[in-house]
Amino acid sequence: MNLSMISALGKEGILCRGTISNGGSIEETRAIIHVIGIYCGVPQALGCFRVARRVIEEKQAPQRTPTYLSAYSAASA
Repeated sequence: MNLSMISALGKEGILCRGTISNGGSIEETRAIIHVIGIYCGVPQALGCFRVARRVIEEKQAPQRTPTYLSAYSAASA
């Protein structure tokens, strides 16, 4: 119920990032969003799915080292 309230307030990014950052799986995130669809409606659930997809893609993207840090580490090596 709390997750549905967070979603209804438009804080889907917090919900998705928190779930994934705290070790939640993609399947668990999907199940939570299904519950949101039941309590808040399908349009809200679709918005949550869009945000979740973006969060998961960001999480799976390779991390880049800023150029100023990579130049510093190369010089000190």
